[in-house]
Amino acid sequence: MRNNDGSLQNFSATHKELNNADTEDQYLNYLVYANHLAINFTDSILKTDPNSIIILASDHGYRKAVSSNKQFNPFNNLLAIYTPNQNYKGFTGSTSLVNVFRIILNNHFNQQLPLLNNQTFHVN
Repeated sequence: MRNNDGSLQNFSATHKELNNADTEDQYLNYLVYANHLAINFTDSILKTDPNSIIILASDHGYRKAVSSNKQFNPFNNLLAIYTPNQNYKGFTGSTSLVNVFRIILNNHFNQQLPLLNNQTFHVN
């Protein structure tokens, strides 16, 4: 685990903290660091090739986050997309990851791929 400045935390201290019920501070510190890396990486890609299509996506949201009705919502994914011509046709606020590449291929590479149903499977 890293602090918000990217420095490594002491493993044994971090392990003890992670075993406690409240890990929100550690998560938020690491989020600051991860956001910094993502911004630098994205800037580097665009500097190298301004015509790049960039997709930042997560496989799940913060696992201890709860909504206002106290329900666990691990499917609050990150999906951020940049295209040089700003063609975002087909993307909505609820586009699932299963269709991201289909939409990109349709919009930018003249494909005609059908979109798949948005489905969520929760595996215990």
